[in-house]
Amino acid sequence: MSLEEGLRRWSAREGLEPGPAGRWALRLAEPGGPVGRGRALLVGDALGADPLAGEGIRYALWSGRIAGRLAARALSRGLVPSPQAYRRRLAASRSGMLLALSMRLAPRLHGGDPRWRRAAADRRVALAVAALVSGEAPLRPLLELAARFLAVGGRRPASTEYPLV
Repeated sequence: MSLEEGLRRWSAREGLEPGPAGRWALRLAEPGGPVGRGRALLVGDALGADPLAGEGIRYALWSGRIAGRLAARALSRGLVPSPQAYRRRLAASRSGMLLALSMRLAPRLHGGDPRWRRAAADRRVALAVAALVSGEAPLRPLLELAARFLAVGGRRPASTEYPLV
């Protein structure tokens, strides 16, 4: 079934008039990016997908749960949800911290610096990034990489070394 056919069938079941189906670029999460405005809070892809993997379902569920709770609490008090409070709640959560780390790593691992490119191609880095993106066991591989990075310290890496592994 095509996307258009699926949208038409779903809309008919829901009693809605569908607009034209379209495909759009995926918005990636970015440091300091918008989280809402006025009475609206952004969730899911509107908030931004993981820039390392392009993954967004986990973050959609995470951000939707936080936004829903915050909005329900505010509305029960006759208030509107605060984008500033939402940003703080997102940042303080485990998924928020992992997403912040992904936002810092993505430009480096996908950028032009040859040391970071070599690091991105290393199996140990790939395993650490996979653990980070999956959320299954992100700390151990990342701590191992951090320890190796600290062992290199401030000295300039030799041509066979690079700072992450």
